[in-house]
Amino acid sequence: MPKTSTGDELQLDDGPARESELFLVDGNNLAYRGFFALPEELQTTDGQPTNALLGFTNMLFKLLSDYTPRGVAVAWDTRPVHRTEISAEYKSERRPMPDLLREQFPHFRPIVEAFGYRNLEFEGWEADDVIATL
Repeated sequence: MPKTSTGDELQLDDGPARESELFLVDGNNLAYRGFFALPEELQTTDGQPTNALLGFTNMLFKLLSDYTPRGVAVAWDTRPVHRTEISAEYKSERRPMPDLLREQFPHFRPIVEAFGYRNLEFEGWEADDVIATL
């Protein structure tokens, strides 16, 4: 008679997977996380905000060092046309992007390119839709 495992006797490896083939990143999610993870006072000597850029870059470095993927693609949101056509209330309760984060947004894609990775953006689709499709 087969024994039923309860989970107590299983050894789980909680460490990250190594040498992944492709790592897909939701760029907007990582940018927001970076923005709220670090103080808004972080800025260049001429006053340009950098907290989101630093947080984004640090988290991307951490992901890449933990997983060592062979390839990376960062997907970015565009306006979710098909969802707002279905329901005008889609994300209507969401607060607008903070101004300090908006100021930093033009610099995220060049950071990804500096790493040697690809930016993905498809009109009418959000990053999580792109990732799920891939």
